[in-house]
Amino acid sequence: MPIGVSNPAPPTGGSVNPSGTGTGINYIGNLAYATSGAVEVNNVSKSLVKFATGGETLFGNAQFFYAENSNDRFAYTVKFNGAIVAQYFVFGPADTNGEHLLSNPVILVIPPFTEVELIALNIENANSRQQCATFMGQVY
Repeated sequence: MPIGVSNPAPPTGGSVNPSGTGTGINYIGNLAYATSGAVEVNNVSKSLVKFATGGETLFGNAQFFYAENSNDRFAYTVKFNGAIVAQYFVFGPADTNGEHLLSNPVILVIPPFTEVELIALNIENANSRQQCATFMGQVY
């Protein structure tokens, strides 16, 4: 369904808050989005975004961001219903020795009735560093 065309069946999962940050998903017409805001992440896996879909299918992009400059390496994971569907490891933005955040987002097709979780983990040390995650997609 093209952007701008109303969704014939309103989504049943997530919230309907059209602004703000948090772990849940928001809907505006046939668009869906989630924005974590800056979250402190240390050496314990931290959910940045976590939501469950209703009867709708979502097609969109997940993206992780540094909110704080450091040399720490991070692991970023996308899970559907507790199973890993994407995972990658990156160096901090101040580190010149390795891979940095992917400039391309993770493209996702999210089936109906799926719990989605975007997770960050500082694999370098126990220091807390601010990280962000977003999901933007279209409802089908």
